[in-house]
Amino acid sequence: MLITIKGFIKIIFQSIAIFLLLLIFLFFIDAVFVMLGMIISGNPASPVKFFIERFYPLIAAIILMLWSKRKRPGIYKSINSALSLNKVSRKKFFTYFGTSLAILFSSFLLSVLMGYSIFKHLGNTIYSNSTIIEFYISVWLCGNVLVAIGEEIIFRGFLINYITGISKSRLYSLLFVSLVFSTHHYPDFLNYAIAFLAGLATGYAYLKYKSLYPSIGIHLAYNIFNATIASESTNGPQLPYLIKFKYLRIAEGIGDYAELFIILGMLMILTFLYLYNNGAFKNQYFLLRSRH
Repeated sequence: MLITIKGFIKIIFQSIAIFLLLLIFLFFIDAVFVMLGMIISGNPASPVKFFIERFYPLIAAIILMLWSKRKRPGIYKSINSALSLNKVSRKKFFTYFGTSLAILFSSFLLSVLMGYSIFKHLGNTIYSNSTIIEFYISVWLCGNVLVAIGEEIIFRGFLINYITGISKSRLYSLLFVSLVFSTHHYPDFLNYAIAFLAGLATGYAYLKYKSLYPSIGIHLAYNIFNATIASESTNGPQLPYLIKFKYLRIAEGIGDYAELFIILGMLMILTFLYLYNNGAFKNQYFLLRSRH
C-alpha cells in the first residue's frame, strides 16, 4: 500500500504524540515509586528503596494493559496472547537468554584479550553499607527481572502494536520503537546506540514469534550483563557493580569507549537472530548428523 508524504508526516506526528504521552506517564509512575521507596526505607541509599523503584515498569505495564483492555482491546489481546506461557515460549526464552548472555560476555572477554586493564569494584560510598547478598540477590537479580518484563510489555507489547495500528507497517513500528526505546536510557551516544540495537533485537524477536518471552530473554541477559560489568565511562547512577572494568582509551581525546564491544555484542545477537530464524543452525546440525 502506497502512502503519500502528507500521510507519512501525519503518522510521524501521531507516533511522536503517543510516545510523549507514554513518556510523561512513565515519568509519573517512576516518581511515585521513588517517593514510595523513600517513605518506606527512609534512606536514599537503601537497597529496599532501590528494589521498590524497580517495580515501576511492571506496574506501568499492568496499568497500560488495563487501559488497553477498555480502550484498545486489540492491543490487549495481542499482549495477553504474547504472555501466554507454553513449551515453545519457554524454549525460546531460554534460547535467547542463554545465547545473548554468552555473546555479551564473549564480546567483553574479547576486549580483555585486547589488553584492556581491569580492576575489581565491590561497592562505592553510596552503597557501601549494602552487603553482596542484599544487593545482588534481593535488588540486582529481582530488580532486573521486574524491569525486563515491565519494559518489554510496555515497548514491545503495547507500543509496537499501537504504532503498527497507526502506520500499518511493522518495519516502521520496529524502527520507531527502537529509536524511542533508546531515548528511555542514559543520555550518552554509545548507550543510545546499544539501546537502539537492543530494541531492534527484542522487537524483531517479538514480531517474529508474537511472544514476549524471547524479547524478555534478550532484555534480561543485557540487564544482567550491564549490572555485573560496567565500564568506567558508563553514565547514570553508579551502582555497586560486581566487577567494574577500566578501559584504555582507543585514541587520545576520544574517551573510554568500552561500549563499542557491547555494540559488537548486540550486532552479534542480531546476526544470531537472523541466522536462527532462517534455519542456518538447523541446516548445519543436519549436515553434522549426516556425516556420522
